[in-house]
Amino acid sequence: MLLNIEDYRRRACAVLLRFVHDYIERSADDGHCMRRNAGDLSAIELTPRVLRDTTQVDTSVEVFGRKWAQPFGIAPTGLNGLVRPEGDRLLAAAVGEAGIPFSLSTASNMRLEDVRAAAPGGVQWMQLYVMRREMASQIVERAQKDGYQALALTVDVPVSGNRELGTEAKAD
Repeated sequence: MLLNIEDYRRRACAVLLRFVHDYIERSADDGHCMRRNAGDLSAIELTPRVLRDTTQVDTSVEVFGRKWAQPFGIAPTGLNGLVRPEGDRLLAAAVGEAGIPFSLSTASNMRLEDVRAAAPGGVQWMQLYVMRREMASQIVERAQKDGYQALALTVDVPVSGNRELGTEAKAD
């Protein structure tokens, strides 16, 4: 039974090819940013409210004039298809059904049109890394034509980081 993040990590380590596991789980260079991010997330605490009427709970929020069923969305993650064939399409369809927004990564291994078609009524954004202007222009035009509602310009990776290798995942 998978009960927590560590359970999922162990299962992933056991079934994924090493290079796929390392891509998902490992950090770049010395892991400083990953440790800081983990620390920041650990510092967030949810405060429970007790003795309240919970017969009608509404977790929705309005973002840019659109109602989201939950106060979060699915951030862009590259190469989801390495973990699960057609991973982006499956994610977009599932969260679209749940009323949760999905942001497609520039590094998706699926066509943006196919992912959009998986959840035509869902909120979908397109992430954009500008590697070459002509390629970026084509992505923007295609995303706009297919009904992506927003563009998430990503500028944090001017060069690729040196990915750290792990030893836990099974060999290729």
